[in-house]
Amino acid sequence: MLLNSILYKLTFIRVIIIVISFAEIAQSDQLFKTEITVNNLSISKYDIIQRKLLYELIRKPGDPTKEAKKDLINERVQLIALHNEKIKLTSDELEKAYLEYSRRLQVDPKVLTRILKERGIDKESILDYLAIEQGWKRLIIEKIVPFVEVSDHEIQRVYTYSNRSRNTSILLSEIVLPNAPDKLEMSNNLLKEILKKTRSFNEFSKLASRFSIAETATNGGKLDWLPLRSLPKEVQSRILVLEEGEISPPIRIGKSLIIFQLRGIKIDEVKTGRLDKIKNSEEYKNIRDQIFNQRVQSHAKAFLGELRAKVVILYK
Repeated sequence: MLLNSILYKLTFIRVIIIVISFAEIAQSDQLFKTEITVNNLSISKYDIIQRKLLYELIRKPGDPTKEAKKDLINERVQLIALHNEKIKLTSDELEKAYLEYSRRLQVDPKVLTRILKERGIDKESILDYLAIEQGWKRLIIEKIVPFVEVSDHEIQRVYTYSNRSRNTSILLSEIVLPNAPDKLEMSNNLLKEILKKTRSFNEFSKLASRFSIAETATNGGKLDWLPLRSLPKEVQSRILVLEEGEISPPIRIGKSLIIFQLRGIKIDEVKTGRLDKIKNSEEYKNIRDQIFNQRVQSHAKAFLGELRAKVVILYK
């Protein structure tokens, strides 16, 4: 009887162990279940959780889960481009990227590794993220940077207007489109069509009335005269290089994508220096770098938008 009781208990324990094992396997399968595919590349629930935990750690603005899904989709699109161009980082380059990332976060690399472990974030997830980030930078340097130019005329405008910004007023029209993940592709495609050619003031206003989600749409997107200094610095620098009638590249502000058309500019008389006097100065270099970097970023975003439009994104 005692022997039978012991055997029964052992059998019962084995059954419990087997049930627990199957439960763990099932849970693991759910964790690595595909949530999204970009062409034939998978984004699993695990990938999304890992990125969400990272964004919570670094306190990235926005909803961490939504931002994680959006960025992971874009990174899969970038990864396809990197594969096509045969761009791949070596293990040494990856480790260097990890060291640079820790410096960006102002944390010692060893401390960062410990913090990641404590938060349940695998270092491999970070390395995958950095591999795409650094590879994409290399692709942009090869594909876009050589073709970006900044003229002295543009530098002169920024130099002149920045010196006069306290006394400068501008007249703009705007088209505001949604920047939410489920609307981004549509917004990018529409902006691409709008920016394909120059638009008269009347054409731009009609487009604003039809497509803009801002209150100004009822007025053809037209804004009243504004002091230049009242605009965010990023917008100021984009507006400063425009000629009257020109349209800015898309600018992301909050949850919106915005393009502006310059309709007029008024500058009170203020004595300003000539560009040739600062040609070899640090100020000249800074202005040129500012315009150059903004232009590269704008082209890179447009390039990513074009690539994204060619892939098939499926939500499971």
